[in-house]
Amino acid sequence: MINEMAKYLSDCPYLDGETVNVNYLKRENAAVSLEMTKERSAVREYADGGALRGVTFVIALRGRLVGSEALLASERCQKIEEWIEEQSLSGNLPQSHLGKPVVDLKVVKGFETATVYGDRVRYEAEIEVIYYI
Repeated sequence: MINEMAKYLSDCPYLDGETVNVNYLKRENAAVSLEMTKERSAVREYADGGALRGVTFVIALRGRLVGSEALLASERCQKIEEWIEEQSLSGNLPQSHLGKPVVDLKVVKGFETATVYGDRVRYEAEIEVIYYI
């Protein structure tokens, strides 16, 4: 599922054409990574044997804390969150790794400063994908 989500997120215009790396955040500014944090057991089970499952991912961005770059990074993070919400509302959802439909995609925790390394910062947000199996 993580590779499908990385490919899906790479279409976000606010990632500026950056490759969404899986479980690896490059040192360069504007780098993007997607990391799976946990897969929940069934959110809901159905009598026919099907179920809804949830997966939580962290989107990590690298930025700088220098002057206007910090403001631009904050605006970028907000636009990425809005893009994800717009895609979900419009029904433009990714496919699951099983080829089954994704039924919901949402930002469960907005971007926050996670780690600071000198003048560089790692921003993180959590998104949740609910899919049918």
